[in-house]
Amino acid sequence: MPELRTLTRPLVEDPLLPPTPVAVLRRRVAWRRFRRRAATTSIALVVAAAFVVAGLANRHARRRQRVVTEPTAPETYRDSVHGFSVLVPPGWHRATESLTPQLADPVTILSLGTGPLRVATDCAHLAEVAVAAAAPAGAFVSVEERSRASAAEPRPRPLPLPTTSAGGECAPRGAEVRVELLSFSDSGRTFHLLVAIGSRADPAMRHQARQVLESLTFDRQEPPAALGGAARYPPPASCPYEPPVDPGPNARQEVLAVARAQLPERYGQGSIDTTGYTLTASPATADVAYAAVARSYCGPYVAQRTWLALFTFPRTRSASLGGGQLFMAKRPDGRWQVWLQYH
Repeated sequence: MPELRTLTRPLVEDPLLPPTPVAVLRRRVAWRRFRRRAATTSIALVVAAAFVVAGLANRHARRRQRVVTEPTAPETYRDSVHGFSVLVPPGWHRATESLTPQLADPVTILSLGTGPLRVATDCAHLAEVAVAAAAPAGAFVSVEERSRASAAEPRPRPLPLPTTSAGGECAPRGAEVRVELLSFSDSGRTFHLLVAIGSRADPAMRHQARQVLESLTFDRQEPPAALGGAARYPPPASCPYEPPVDPGPNARQEVLAVARAQLPERYGQGSIDTTGYTLTASPATADVAYAAVARSYCGPYVAQRTWLALFTFPRTRSASLGGGQLFMAKRPDGRWQVWLQYH
């Protein structure tokens, strides 16, 4: 009976009396439950510890891999279009387009810095956004070249680092940056140098900036009578800013596709009737009309990597508007760039 079991079960066991059979059974059941729970908890702890160790190992491996892929020494960059080479220290990056696109003479041939490299917004001749990005502890270097040699002083050795701000009206106001502007001649060419250093740049940063300046080497400009098919420095602003790469085996098909895609924008407006047009593509090194333009504009390096798309518009009466020529070169990122529309 329930009442009898309740009355015969002691509420509290007396430690001085021997345990009853029921108490012994309870203790055995409790011990077994305890061991089962302890074993489960131990397994869970071991599994969790394994996941933690594996996660730490993977994170350490990723961190080690990132360190390995980062450059540990300056890398030499060679620009065969603009005829110069320079060392790029770790942590520095080079602009792949002109930061002063409205500037035709001089032409910007190099922009190198530790901060964001953005196109100038308020000043046509100075990349004031990139200069301001050198604050408070970074650096920025820009080189521009004149189309004709002038009476500039020979290049000083070493090139100076800025000690005060000399950026003129385009210098960023209130920015913690010092600017040096310098004109000099080297290898028969005339350059304008801009160096910006953050006012809190440490000795290591200043050393890197000095490395960049001292590593600058320029190809020699030949006298005008000896130019012939040689490169002229600087090339016109329309020439590719980045040295083009090899066009590849599919160049003809790629050039035709780009030309067709750009036809409406470049020739589909105004008095040109593009109905029934024809289109051909040839390397600028071939014996075709206008091929010599690439060499005369940008020199042999660009000409050897340029393709020419030739349009004919038979329904356009004007002889000067009856054809179109697009000069294209492949950028390092694999995209084709129309660097000149001759007609």
